[in-house]
Amino acid sequence: MGKGEVVELTSSNFHAHILLSSREILADADGYALSKRKNWLQWSTGERLSKGLNGRGDELKYQRTLWADMANELLPENKAINEKSYREQAINRLPKMKLGKSLYKDVLKGKRSVINEYNETIDEINAYIEKNGLVIEYDDKGRIDLESNAQEVNGVTVHYKKRKPFARLELSNIRLVDPAAELTPATPKEDSQTHSDAANDDVLDELLVISGDFEQQKKMVRSALFSTIDRLHEELAHQSKQTITIDKNIKSTPRFTEEVGQDYSTSRQKMIELARQISTKEQSEALKEALALVEQFRQDDTLQTRRAVTSLEKQLSQIDKIVLNNETVLKNLIPLNNEVIADYEG
Repeated sequence: MGKGEVVELTSSNFHAHILLSSREILADADGYALSKRKNWLQWSTGERLSKGLNGRGDELKYQRTLWADMANELLPENKAINEKSYREQAINRLPKMKLGKSLYKDVLKGKRSVINEYNETIDEINAYIEKNGLVIEYDDKGRIDLESNAQEVNGVTVHYKKRKPFARLELSNIRLVDPAAELTPATPKEDSQTHSDAANDDVLDELLVISGDFEQQKKMVRSALFSTIDRLHEELAHQSKQTITIDKNIKSTPRFTEEVGQDYSTSRQKMIELARQISTKEQSEALKEALALVEQFRQDDTLQTRRAVTSLEKQLSQIDKIVLNNETVLKNLIPLNNEVIADYEG
């Protein structure tokens, strides 16, 4: 939506699903048929770069912009849509989480979940920001808009932007500041303190002053925990997907050798050693349990003791360290994987 407009939750959920073929439509003797391979929009970033196209993430961003422009030609000015986030538009408003079809129906039936509670908390924070004329100051660790991926294509290093201009928002990574006051620089976190340490962050204390109500404070803590769990879940899911793809390539290297006569055994062994250092499955299961515990806190806040919250924060901090280690390993593993694939395809 444009300029932070809030749409009331209603059963009249009008929208459209735009379906596009993932195959090219080609003319043949019988008329038209779909190509056997996916069209260029579906190619991997590596294949796109090798053909002189931009990265897949860049293409998706362009398509979103194109769709917004086309839609706005037909929409009234006060209903214009924008593909950019609040942050990109410099709007001092925090985004809420998408409910999805099933949760949306549950809300209409009066059923609640920790996601509903999180969204309500975001509404309260946004109202507090607007009332007090505050500015959201984001932790730079959450920024990826200045970073770029690099890939070797035909002997040339090609840089391309990541798909998302900003990483997923986490409540414990932001500060609310008064733009009229003389601001002091935020103190950088020590290396030993991860961004899951919600209990030690000044931001959470600042958010808690929105209400002096004890029950409301517990709700704020739950929302911060949920925010951390959601971010870790997304990062682990992405790492798991990358690892599965690389594992398939590792298993395929003997076939690559047989087909092209190139010995990939040394690279294969290095890839195996690095892949063994990545852990995602156990952490994903632990996050499911953590989310279930936060939901229990929501249903019965007498279970939400200081000791229980501290224990959960320590657990999330350990998962966070593993996620960061996975990221470091993948930075070494992905180029090695790409090198093998590029050599085989070449």
